[in-house]
Amino acid sequence: MRNLNFWFDLPSALMGTFFLASGAVFAWKTAIGEEPLNASTAVMIGFFLLLGAAGFWMSAKLGETQSKRHARGKRQAAQVEPPRVELAEHPSHCPRCGHTPVAEIVFGLIAITPEIRQDLDAGKLALGGCDVSRDDPEWKCTACGCEIHRAGAASHR
Repeated sequence: MRNLNFWFDLPSALMGTFFLASGAVFAWKTAIGEEPLNASTAVMIGFFLLLGAAGFWMSAKLGETQSKRHARGKRQAAQVEPPRVELAEHPSHCPRCGHTPVAEIVFGLIAITPEIRQDLDAGKLALGGCDVSRDDPEWKCTACGCEIHRAGAASHR
């Protein structure tokens, strides 16, 4: 079933209904002889019918977009975050995938020297960014991205 979003779908549908009805009224008046059939009347009828169709098309597209957004939100909510990994000391291999070495995460503004570049390339170091919190991981697997926290660290304080 399509997700109907009132604030987006209804105005477009009402606009479509209004313009289609207006076009139908002009066409009816022309058919029964109340309005003369001339170029301006024909253009007006076509204009109203075109705007009506555009309103319904826009309503359908907005509803489709809302449905996709709703489905994407459900998928994102269904994704479960992996359990927190905590170890007492620097692991020799990743507890999740077994990759070795596991990089030490370095936080802050780091000057990239040739030695640091070599350790980054070898997977011994990983950059953690400039924002430091009390619950940052200590180590990171460079293969699967598993973040490993020091056991008993800040999350329990």
